[in-house]
Amino acid sequence: MKKLSSIILVILLLQINFSWAQNLVVSHEITFWLKYRYLKLEKETLKTLIESKGFEGARLFFHELNRWLTFDIREYLHDWNTKVHLVSINYRNPSHYADKISQKILISYQENLEKKQKIKPVLIVQKNKDKTIYRYLIPIYVKKDCLKCHGNNYEIPFSYQVKIKNLYPNDKAINLKQGDIIAALSIEIPADTIDYLLSAQNYSQ
Repeated sequence: MKKLSSIILVILLLQINFSWAQNLVVSHEITFWLKYRYLKLEKETLKTLIESKGFEGARLFFHELNRWLTFDIREYLHDWNTKVHLVSINYRNPSHYADKISQKILISYQENLEKKQKIKPVLIVQKNKDKTIYRYLIPIYVKKDCLKCHGNNYEIPFSYQVKIKNLYPNDKAINLKQGDIIAALSIEIPADTIDYLLSAQNYSQ
């Protein structure tokens, strides 16, 4: 009887581990898609807005980014509970303020970067009452073109500096260097959504 109970327990544990592994694979796939989508927006939309409107174009892009990415990911998943938002320690817009968990992860990302270690999106499992949320943080790096708005006083045009001080008196997103981590995309995926995607995937097979 004890032997049978042990076998059942092992089988259950294997099933749990397999299910957890499946969830990780699916959530990684979603994260990869989101990163690709952001880079596409950055390359095309941000570039166009800056070319046509300068500082105001960049400001508009990051003001609308959460809405654009949330809409895109919801369409991609056919799920209206998934959320995306930009979080940062070195924020310009106070609405991008990172919570304590995000702050710790962003600090660890920057430390790994300085040690020249590979950075991978961190998965956080959050439980709220009866709901489980998978949350990923995808790092965003400072590129050469970003320094015109986020570099030092010699790199940011004086006209931009005046606008930044007027619009964001408590700005923290300056004096950054190329390659620094300026922020992260935080994506929140309900566990129910992952389960649904897995069941649909298994059904199609």
